[in-house]
Amino acid sequence: MTHYSAPPAVSVPAPANVFRKEGEYWTIVYGGRVCRLRDTRGLQYLAQLLRQPGKKIAAQALVSTTPTPPAMRRPPKATPRVAVCRKRLRDLHAELKHAQIAGDGMRAQLLRHEIDLVQRLRRNAAVRERVGSDVERARLTVTKGLKSALERIHAAHPVLASHLTVTLRRGYFCSYTPDPQRPVLWEE
Repeated sequence: MTHYSAPPAVSVPAPANVFRKEGEYWTIVYGGRVCRLRDTRGLQYLAQLLRQPGKKIAAQALVSTTPTPPAMRRPPKATPRVAVCRKRLRDLHAELKHAQIAGDGMRAQLLRHEIDLVQRLRRNAAVRERVGSDVERARLTVTKGLKSALERIHAAHPVLASHLTVTLRRGYFCSYTPDPQRPVLWEE
């Protein structure tokens, strides 16, 4: 009697997951289903996160590595503290001019010292406020961009949107963290 043995088990690779930008569109493949979406900053943020699973990336880093169209760039506004310092500096410079005209050297020296202090205060306030507002602005920008990207993905590929909703973390630091028991790898 001849015994036939079963053929050796062959592991079949899972279908490739793809998140690739091709011109103005992204080709996205997940679970064997393909969709194409027009490029947005939210999809660009998502692509950066998918390339580095498990890594926390600062929202500011995501924003800084994603090009912003010139029409969307805004010049920084003067904050209330900075504006108060500017007004005080104008007043001090006017007083200094009067002190110099009057020949009041002692008053002019005191005014120069105060001008120096107010200028340092203005610079420090501007830096402190700009850094705080830049971090918050980056968080809001990335959160809004990722939310929009997820909505667009949901309309085209609900299964992928469900996966991403569970595995994406948004905030000051963002990450894509799939289940370590079932890692998901993405091709570009």
